[in-house]
Amino acid sequence: MTETYWTKKQGQELYDKALELDSQGKTLEAVGVYQKLINASPKNAQALYNLGVDYATLGNIEQAIRVWRRAVWLDETFRDELIKAFSIDDDLAQTVIGGEDDYLYLGMAA
Repeated sequence: MTETYWTKKQGQELYDKALELDSQGKTLEAVGVYQKLINASPKNAQALYNLGVDYATLGNIEQAIRVWRRAVWLDETFRDELIKAFSIDDDLAQTVIGGEDDYLYLGMAA
């Protein structure tokens, strides 16, 4: 039980550190922290979403789309967040972000 608590606490500490780095404009450093967090907790959709924002900020759009698709696969609400954040129309959203059918294509079970 203590190990699970420590893992959650450590994950929250990493997440908080990444947010702090983002707020300081240290995007590249934040990417490293998000990657470490995701390696430890690969189902953290919020961290994936934020990592995608950082990738996009750094101009790495292809990598951003990859992690955003993973975030959407884990938590469908992030699809709506992306559509709102980037004013994407429905047709483009299907192409860029994907939909449920795309998860099967990507080798992921919905």
